[in-house]
Amino acid sequence: MRSVLADIPFAPLAFVAGALLAAALATRIGRAVGTGRVRGFLLGASIALIVALTLTPGRGAFGQPAAFTCDLSRIGPASIGTYLSISDVSLNVALFVPLAAAIGVLPASRRRTVLIVLAACLPFAIEAIQSALPDLGRTCQAGDLFDNLAGLVVGLGAGAAGIAVLRSIRS
Repeated sequence: MRSVLADIPFAPLAFVAGALLAAALATRIGRAVGTGRVRGFLLGASIALIVALTLTPGRGAFGQPAAFTCDLSRIGPASIGTYLSISDVSLNVALFVPLAAAIGVLPASRRRTVLIVLAACLPFAIEAIQSALPDLGRTCQAGDLFDNLAGLVVGLGAGAAGIAVLRSIRS
């Protein structure tokens, strides 16, 4: 984890700023998605985490040659062992779990469906931005798309399971 943060030195500061913004806007975010401020904060903070870890300048940023490229060496899921060990692959999965879990615990509605679609589009947007802005010192990688989408599936499942458990406890 320490080496990951060493590669993206602005990520902690960006996350704190994003989390503070999420706290300030929690009520508005909650209202916009049809829930309360706690879930609004969780949504905002999880997006702040994703942005901080994927779109802040990396080590070696600025001065990169301008080129729209993407590493296509892995198209599809990684091996199971890679997901079960701590690696860039498993961290890319884990990064999207909080966002999807926060969406998964929202009341079933059209808004939640829209949020799921937007969350599924987010990895594509991130990789496009990383590719289009080489000065960030980040690398577009097709494999990240699969890992991020896997994190969304895991998080949605965890959110749905959490709601099911709470409902069974209440009844």
